[in-house]
Amino acid sequence: MSDYVLNGQLIQTHSESDEFEGWSAETVADYVARQGLGQYRQSIITHKITGDLVPFLNENHMAEMGVKCIGDRLRFGLIVERLKRKSLIGAKAKILWQGEEKVFYSIASASICTLCGCCPIDPSIYKLQQNHLKIKKVNPFRCFGVRCCCCGSEYVMNNVDLSHVQDIDINGVPAPCFERIFFCAEGKDIVNIEIRSFGEGASYDHKLVLPEREGEYVASLIMNGVEAQNMER
Repeated sequence: MSDYVLNGQLIQTHSESDEFEGWSAETVADYVARQGLGQYRQSIITHKITGDLVPFLNENHMAEMGVKCIGDRLRFGLIVERLKRKSLIGAKAKILWQGEEKVFYSIASASICTLCGCCPIDPSIYKLQQNHLKIKKVNPFRCFGVRCCCCGSEYVMNNVDLSHVQDIDINGVPAPCFERIFFCAEGKDIVNIEIRSFGEGASYDHKLVLPEREGEYVASLIMNGVEAQNMER
């Protein structure tokens, strides 16, 4: 974003955010001017066309703003559609929540299992967006059935389409008694996400391992996304 010259005058642009709905009338006017419609800059400001009103601009509004040229009206329409697409893409890419797997119940068990941090364990990573839940599932190698920190790990990336989510269950798992008493350890919330079946044997689920009391919040966010996806369909 930079300043520009209009009718021989240097115009200082206003700050733009990615979400045009929050733009002021001056910011909208600056954006439109840079798209080759600078002659209507003052009219946009005078009529207080803020970002949240841009999607509602129609032919009658443009006529009242003095936009008589058909080509300019078409350009206004293209600008509106471009901003709406930009906003939609930004909303889909926005991270609504992110977290990581709760591997250990307490600092004590973490210190023992990782040899005081010498062999750290990479937790699974979770990212929730408008339409998808991205899960980086880390699978550490095991020696004789025991999770081995020093042997490394492999991971799988899962991109869960929220429109395929059938149900979500939460299972609260308390910390072991010893760790609760001596280290005030909190439990885990196991969030089981059931995926809708699209054929015999096609049903499967995903599991999020979260800190105690976080599971219900995350489940509600996911279900809100599921309902929004179903409404769009």
